[in-house]
Amino acid sequence: MASELVLRLVRTLQQFEWPVEKDLTAASLALYEQGLELVDSYHGDERILREALRIFSSCGARPYALAGIAYVMNAAAFRPAAYYTLAVEAATFSQFDQYDQDDIQEALGNLSQAQEMAPDRTEIDFIEVRFYADMRRLQDARLVLDYLQRRAPDNYHLCLMEIVYWRGLTDLEQARAWYERAIQTAANNRRRVNALMLLALSYFRCSRLPEAIRLLRQVTTVLPNDPWIWCELGAAHARLQQFTEAEMCVRKALSSGEMPAARELEAVIQRTRLRRQL
Repeated sequence: MASELVLRLVRTLQQFEWPVEKDLTAASLALYEQGLELVDSYHGDERILREALRIFSSCGARPYALAGIAYVMNAAAFRPAAYYTLAVEAATFSQFDQYDQDDIQEALGNLSQAQEMAPDRTEIDFIEVRFYADMRRLQDARLVLDYLQRRAPDNYHLCLMEIVYWRGLTDLEQARAWYERAIQTAANNRRRVNALMLLALSYFRCSRLPEAIRLLRQVTTVLPNDPWIWCELGAAHARLQQFTEAEMCVRKALSSGEMPAARELEAVIQRTRLRRQL
């Protein structure tokens, strides 16, 4: 059964009119890239994915629209809003490798249609790597990456996919090296911040928490009012039993307004703190 988030997003995309034109233009590419950047910035706020769907629906090219839908659904399936809450109490991070097949089956179908309509387009094909990496099919991810790297060796999206791939192998030195290359190829500040966030959460996923905290602190200097980043930073502190710092991060998140996810994290931190005291 598909997750509630995926079902809500399906209802959202049904509200839009989707393009039927198959030809790709510079204007459609610009809107598509804008939507990709928005999805890359997602780390819990469902509104970002809904806005990305709106942008993809308006791009004017069906291959880009279908690929965009697939990318949104990948984010919804593999990056749950409760990630940081689960991370505090999880003994290991292996549970984050689990996914609902129903959540991704239609998305993969959309991606396949996009690839058939517009073959050999790196800005579409890289999404296949993201699915393989998130599904822990790392050998398949590597094969596709190697092929795409020969075609477009300095592509920003491929640099991000290399970070995701090497995170899967827990080789964070390689991930950092690809982050540096992503920064060099990033066309704007949003892309640079997205790359930094991906690297920070890669350290988090690999339980390199002091480094994750340092990188997340860097992100907060750029996005000081983003409550979701403060939640992720709070979860990292809580994993290290730095409960005072964790609670401060939750307060920062709540300073932007009431937020159920932050309240949930607050309860988890308190529960974990009490358990440690027993």
